Amino acid sequence: MSNHIITDYLAILYRTAETLGCVNLASKVLSDPNFSIWSGSHQQSGHHYGDGGLLKHTFEVVTIALNTAKLYSDYHQIDNKQLFLSALYHDYGKMWDYERSENGEWNTLSHRRKIHHISRSNVEWVRWGIAMNADADLIDSVSHNILSHHGSRECGSPVAPYTREAVSY
Repeated sequence: MSNHIITDYLAILYRTAETLGCVNLASKVLSDPNFSIWSGSHQQSGHHYGDGGLLKHTFEVVTIALNTAKLYSDYHQIDNKQLFLSALYHDYGKMWDYERSENGEWNTLSHRRKIHHISRSNVEWVRWGIAMNADADLIDSVSHNILSHHGSRECGSPVAPYTREAVSY
């Protein structure tokens, strides 16, 4: 992915965080230099494999989630700040699941089998939320969304989604 596209994606995500009043809570992910270059998968045939794949996927999930919330805003009240933070952090833990080898390929680390990105994403969110003095209910709500983002226990979620925000992305 080109540097221009990376810069555009990050700028849009920062503006969204500003609009929603959560730049401090989003800054852990958005200011992490690895986030914009990391792969979204260790397999070339996988979900957003390659440089910048994690950023691209996250950008797409945020965009789809917020557009879906807007589409249904006449029918359902959705907390866009919670939704944005959930989508932003949902795969952040993949940076602990993969590493780039000397030959440029992305390889799986043992972390993926021991902890997995869903749990790591949640750990990083909770640590940052506490450090930023976020409201406890917001921390719990975003945690639920992150932990349930695969949609069901059968698909790898530690918990099943039960809120509108959890099923909105």
